[in-house]
Amino acid sequence: GALPGLAARWEMSEPHLSLLSGEPANVLTVLDEFKVPRQRDEGTGDVAHPALVHVLAPDGTIAYAFNNPSVPWLIEAVDRVS
Repeated sequence: GALPGLAARWEMSEPHLSLLSGEPANVLTVLDEFKVPRQRDEGTGDVAHPALVHVLAPDGTIAYAFNNPSVPWLIEAVDRVS
């Protein structure tokens, strides 16, 4: 699938970074929970969505939600919740 290639391209080798994958109904449920706007191509199953990044607090709640954030913003957000 495409996700391993994306993970490699985005250098997501850290164990605490992940991409969402799974049965379409389950993925859509998670996207609903995170209030992610999206469009699904019924022919391919691909889901198009904004470049959202969620930084979770240690308790699993969303501490920060970014749309196409810069690396410095992400570093600061992770530092704040660590």
